[in-house]
Formats: sequence, structure tokens, C-alpha cells
Amino acid sequence: MNFCLKEISTSDTISHFIKHWIEIERYTKKRYAFLADHTDNAQAKALFNQLSLAGDKHANILQRISKILMETGEMDKEVTLPVSLRIPEERASRKGETDVEATYHAMKDHLELEAGLEEAYEEISKKITNQEAQRLFHIMAMDEKNHHEMLLATIKVFEKIFKDTLRT
Repeated sequence: MNFCLKEISTSDTISHFIKHWIEIERYTKKRYAFLADHTDNAQAKALFNQLSLAGDKHANILQRISKILMETGEMDKEVTLPVSLRIPEERASRKGETDVEATYHAMKDHLELEAGLEEAYEEISKKITNQEAQRLFHIMAMDEKNHHEMLLATIKVFEKIFKDTLRT
């Protein structure tokens, strides 16, 4: 299964960006649920379940924003964003990789995605005039910032606990 979707340019219609972000959020829902099901680490499992639920919530919020912006006529507005997001490519397991290492690398792979979503949502909120849509994008940006911080903290815990066995 190949999950590589690239945003070719950083200048496009709001509708294009939102459609792309919905795909990313749906991917995160599925991917984090998969990771939760495939780790025995309680902290990582709880984090992945929380992030999976957030992906679903964000996809729904993006659909709500789409409706709002369709009504205001902003959906077809062309904007330029300083961020280009893609779904991380699913990487093959390394030979001899432990479940702990696989979980660790999955978290590292998603750090950039969470930071990129935060930036994208914050930037688009500055380019639209509808205050409700701005508010929703800002809320999602803060969620993504928290997701990034939680992943980073969990990565640091893994590095500390598994420092003697973790291949980075």
C-alpha cells in the first residue's frame, strides 16, 4: 500500500488544500489505529489511539469548514501557503527490527507531518475572512502542536528507556 500523496505546489484553491488535508487526516486515523494495535507499549498505544481519534475529528472539522467556505464563496479562492504536506511513505521493516524500534520510527516519521499540519492550518486561517472557519483552523493548529509535542515527548521516553537496544 503506497501512501505517498504530494502537494505539487503551495499555491492552489482552498478547496484543493482542504481535500488534501482530509486525505491526510483520514490516513492518520487509520495509521495511528494500526500502530496502536501493533504495539505492546502502553504509553505509545494510548498516544496512537488518541491521535487516531483526532484524525477522524479533524477530517470532520475540515468537512464542516468546507461547507462554511462554500456558503461564503471563499472555497475557490486561490491562496499561497509556505508549507507542502505529504503522507509519509510506508517504510519496510528493517531486518531484525524490534516492535519497539518499529514504533519508535513510526513516531519519528509522523513528527514532520504533525508540525506541517499545524503550520498549514495556522497559515490558512490568516487567508480567509470567515471567523468561524478561522477559529476552527486555529483550534486544529493547536491540536497539531500538541500532537507534535506528545510524539516528541514519547520519542524521548523511548530513547531514554531503550537507549541500549534502540537503533536510531
